[in-house]
Amino acid sequence: MNSPFACKLETNYCPTDDEVQEIQELLIIPCQQLDALDARVQEMRRAIDKVIERRNEILTYVAAHKALLSPIRRLPLDILQEIFISCLPGDRNCALNASEAPLVLGRVCSYWREITHSTPFLWSKLHFVDPSSTSGASPSSSCTRYKAQQWLDAASVWLTRSGCCPLSISLYGPGNPSAEALPHELEQGTVFRFLKALLPFSSRWSDLKFIMPKANLTALKQVSPSDVPLLKTLCLVDEGMGYHQFGDNWDRLCCLNLLGGPQLSRFDISALGILLGRLPLIWENLTEIDVDGTHTDAGEVLVALSKCSRLVSCAFAIGMGVTHSADIVELASLKNLTLRIAYSTSSLAFLHNLWAPSLRSFALVASSVNPELTVDIGTLSGFFRGTNELETFILSPDPFPGAFVIDVLQALPPTIKHLQLTPFVDQPLSNSSTLWSAAWAPSSVRTASSLDHVIEILTQPHICPNLNTFKLNSAHTSEKAVIAFVEARRLKNINITFHRPPEIGIKASFVGSQVVVNYPNHISFSSRAGLPTLL
Repeated sequence: MNSPFACKLETNYCPTDDEVQEIQELLIIPCQQLDALDARVQEMRRAIDKVIERRNEILTYVAAHKALLSPIRRLPLDILQEIFISCLPGDRNCALNASEAPLVLGRVCSYWREITHSTPFLWSKLHFVDPSSTSGASPSSSCTRYKAQQWLDAASVWLTRSGCCPLSISLYGPGNPSAEALPHELEQGTVFRFLKALLPFSSRWSDLKFIMPKANLTALKQVSPSDVPLLKTLCLVDEGMGYHQFGDNWDRLCCLNLLGGPQLSRFDISALGILLGRLPLIWENLTEIDVDGTHTDAGEVLVALSKCSRLVSCAFAIGMGVTHSADIVELASLKNLTLRIAYSTSSLAFLHNLWAPSLRSFALVASSVNPELTVDIGTLSGFFRGTNELETFILSPDPFPGAFVIDVLQALPPTIKHLQLTPFVDQPLSNSSTLWSAAWAPSSVRTASSLDHVIEILTQPHICPNLNTFKLNSAHTSEKAVIAFVEARRLKNINITFHRPPEIGIKASFVGSQVVVNYPNHISFSSRAGLPTLL
């Protein structure tokens, strides 16, 4: 549309009084036309709304009938049950959560709810959480008690629906009750009451994992081996420990007869004061064992291992490694071995008594940085010579003297294909590691490049000649040392994690499909922290 003010439009021009009157007269006819068009638009919208309303009626009619033709409605019951089972988490137990299977499946329709309630396997896995352990609320508050009772009631219904299926149960209830709790306070706790609710189902226990203060285990003291004929896995983590509990006697306080279950093949425990030799296990049935929190003497470990003829995987926290026994313990089936050491200067001396010809993976980690920590490299070399199939070696180099780390790498057998150097290789089952590592910190004895000479050794092709995977997680290695290693050893996979920002121009040197480099995320903070908040 033509306008005498075309050159002034969309500018900051201010019209004169005469021009204002001229503009008002100019807009009379266009405004009338605009009103007429708005009226037509409203009329057409009303017509469209009627068409849309009619369309929705027909669409609802068609959709309702098409739903009858849905293929899932025609699936046989057994197929539908298998689909429901496939919806369960594959790597953990099912949470008491309405947004997860099986609970969410029962909320689709009454038919699906009937199927879920009548399919016992859907209810054979349960993860129970003490509400007070994550909410921060006091365990004795009325709100916490009400919520806890709700969860206990829901868990009871859940277990009842499991029919005759073997049960996999995990429990998370750290911190409650306190170590000083009285017996009646213990028995009123949510964790203790949940354990009591499990007792009627003991004949169907298959896999149990309890993370809680060990005092709660008194609820299970009356369970006998004959009560747990299906129990295969038992993991006990004491999450109520402190320095004052060093004198506690785990064996006397919580000796569990259920450890003698005839089918128990995997046993993990993390607690202070474990008396390994007095645990009523059927050792010859064990294929996996992990003992953490208590640093067991080598002699006691060797005695236990000598009974485990079927052992495939084991992990121990080793205290004094010296043993006066000359007997050789052969573990013909052992594939994976993890040793955690802390304060002993002879933690690995017992390895000359151990023979594992089929060992595939060996991890040597430490829970503290001890400048006096030394290991007889001759003993370790002799142990390596007895392993013909060792492919994976994991070492936390930070706690050890640099010379020892180099000696270890040079002693590795040529069969090694996967090498991992990391300060935190095997996360402990519980918080017990903090009790051992309080006196030492890696930053107190290491610099940003103190392990460069270790990486330099690995550039030599005769060290692990068959190596194809290397993983480094260290705050004490420079990027330049890593670049030299990457260029010298063309491996299939290299994963590097630094604990500091990248150096300028360094990251470009890592370009390559076989190399993955990780740096810490940028630190974010509020620039308004400390300022008064406006209400």
